[in-house]
Amino acid sequence: MTFLALIAIIFFGFAVYNLTCAFVDIPTKKTSQMMMLSRKQQGTKNEKLLDVYVTKIAGWIAPYLRLDRLKRNKVQRALDIAGLQLTPEVYTARAWVTAGAVGLCAIPMALLIPLLVPILIGLAVALWFSTYYAAFDFVKKRRKLIEGEIPRFALTVGQSLEKMTGMYLKF
Repeated sequence: MTFLALIAIIFFGFAVYNLTCAFVDIPTKKTSQMMMLSRKQQGTKNEKLLDVYVTKIAGWIAPYLRLDRLKRNKVQRALDIAGLQLTPEVYTARAWVTAGAVGLCAIPMALLIPLLVPILIGLAVALWFSTYYAAFDFVKKRRKLIEGEIPRFALTVGQSLEKMTGMYLKF
């Protein structure tokens, strides 16, 4: 009897999952994997399934986010340089969603292991900073790489100018 109840619960959970995906307009796991496979075949960026869902949730939250003009322009420049096709509001909402998901895990942990709650809250804050400043860190790394190439480029241009000047003096 217990085995039959367990099978009934599994089938009920499967049905609830599929109905929820149908009503809320969230693709099922199989559909999401097929979409990601088609992206891979087209040669676009390799994206994880969790990132797809986080971006979708962030898209729902983004219209309610208000960024001032200066901050919006700063984030937009960083996103353009990093090559991310997101609006600054969606990018900011993604950081909030990922940190919020870890922060929400602290609620059940408060009942089970209360000493783990401060660690999870600290992890959520660290995850927010890591997610939000990822594009800015990419821009910083790229700038350092370019600045490292400038002296070598200047030396090459200088040497080629010296050779050209030497060639002109021969004529």
